[in-house]
Amino acid sequence: MTITPRWDNDEKTTIHLKFEGEWTWDEMSEARRQGRVMMDSVPHSSIDFIIDLRATDWSPLNPLRNLRRFIGELCPKTGVTVIVGMGPLLGSMLSIFGTVYKVLARQLNYTTADTLDEARAIIAHKRSDEG
Repeated sequence: MTITPRWDNDEKTTIHLKFEGEWTWDEMSEARRQGRVMMDSVPHSSIDFIIDLRATDWSPLNPLRNLRRFIGELCPKTGVTVIVGMGPLLGSMLSIFGTVYKVLARQLNYTTADTLDEARAIIAHKRSDEG
């Protein structure tokens, strides 16, 4: 599998999805399923995500349709999502997605970061604001 979900911290409050090389929407579906099992295994009310795209520049076919499906199926426990290494192509796709699917795009609470450390700092700051 070229998309690997794992816990990013010992508290099990953040899932790190690492994308490597070429990946498929079927692999994304499997990673999402695994992530959902991980989320369901802990009592936390909110789980954050780090989407690590630094080791891939691949984007499979039909991105808007598939993003619509995945965002529409977000678990209610999904917190903030930080995308690390988002290239211009994905940035453009998310911008188009936000224009075409305004209501659905608001469900995706995401920001971007250049490094994993920056992503972790963003999540830590968000959690400290929650008190």
